[in-house]
Amino acid sequence: RGVGDGLVPASGRDEAAGGSRPGRPRLGVTSTVPIWPPRSGGQMRGCHHYGALADRFDIELICLASPSVPPSTREIRPGMIERVVPRTEAHDREELEITREVGLPVTDIVAGRPTRLTPDYVTALRDALLGAAGVLLADPYLYPVLSAPDSDVPVVYDAYNFVIMHKEQVLPDT
Repeated sequence: RGVGDGLVPASGRDEAAGGSRPGRPRLGVTSTVPIWPPRSGGQMRGCHHYGALADRFDIELICLASPSVPPSTREIRPGMIERVVPRTEAHDREELEITREVGLPVTDIVAGRPTRLTPDYVTALRDALLGAAGVLLADPYLYPVLSAPDSDVPVVYDAYNFVIMHKEQVLPDT
């Protein structure tokens, strides 16, 4: 059994999912960065991993981006859409302030806190989860944002590495 098996009704069809392809369940995916174009290991993994899931689900990635990146929606492949939502200046300032306090970039780790300052992200996520079969967290940091859309869809943490071990090695004691 695969991870997605628990999200698909026994009939394999979910008319309420509202995906772009009739009868296909839809999954929302949260991300702290856009995955297209794939330039880093995480972006490449996301494209391949979520692309493979697009064989069975409609995938809607909701990705945070730098304030300088324009908002966009693109089809990466059939059944896989990426919505890029730029952080607001206030969101960016709060992340920068935290980064200065810690002494190294921690924008991914703290993403769940200042995202409240980017209401377009919360709205895009809420819209993506309407009728969705589930939501995948590309990393654990956006989990706090899931309570904002007031959704009861199943949450799957897509743990592709030992995040806590990686971060413990680089973060100062705070």
